[in-house]
Amino acid sequence: MKKNFIYAVMALAVTSAVICGCTKKDSEPEPTTEPESMLEPQLAIIKLTQEMQNRIFVSPVVDSAIVDSKTNLTTLFYGEELVLTNPNEKNTALAKFAQSELGIVGTNPYLLLSGGYAIIDWRWWQFHPLSGEDRAPRFYNSHLRMAYSTNSRINNGAIANEEYYLLNIAWKDLSDLTATWKFTEGTQLELPEIRYIDCAKVEEYGKYAHSVKEILRKYNLQDLHGLYVLFSGDAEKGKACIAECNALQSAYVETLKEMIDNNDLEKWTLLRK
Repeated sequence: MKKNFIYAVMALAVTSAVICGCTKKDSEPEPTTEPESMLEPQLAIIKLTQEMQNRIFVSPVVDSAIVDSKTNLTTLFYGEELVLTNPNEKNTALAKFAQSELGIVGTNPYLLLSGGYAIIDWRWWQFHPLSGEDRAPRFYNSHLRMAYSTNSRINNGAIANEEYYLLNIAWKDLSDLTATWKFTEGTQLELPEIRYIDCAKVEEYGKYAHSVKEILRKYNLQDLHGLYVLFSGDAEKGKACIAECNALQSAYVETLKEMIDNNDLEKWTLLRK
């Protein structure tokens, strides 16, 4: 049985910042109509249901991804299992790293904001279908996409199809990031509301002293694989980077809560269509 899926990417903000405060600037931005830059790191803000919050959220295995050169429409072809990450050599190595060094197994990937919204913990970005991170399919060649994402600005076009499932398993009971499940073990559900916000916008709203991009350059990182390589070569530097990531993320959570409480979310974010 072959199926299809959609995914869009968000660049990993593997970084930290020194926070000057969490107060909105007097001036407000114009409502966002288009992302400012293909390279600007973003966060996905998801409206959670109660069942989504507690149960493992998966997608079918993506065997391959093909883009129509005329329409830019991407089609993803599914395998016969439900997964957190597609089974290939790179993803398996990342899963082992995340389990041993990031300690995410048995934790909840959502960081709750206000109003039922949440962001996904950066340590989970490669293992949650809605994070927006680049995901490599199981197979690829010169005629196929090497990566796909739920963030259409990176795909440079929409994706034709997507499927998401909830398992009857709590996040706290997950023991292996590379586990697979049968379709009959999941309940298919509709795509929830997803908004994207540039990390630079979060920093602007909170009046941060330093930017995500400065820290990305500091560690020469773009995604979780880069952190894995960094950690493999210099574990102490990798641990320092992880600590900075966690500090920045905590600051982002507080700033986003304030943004929502001030009814500014729609002004500063882009709604995924």
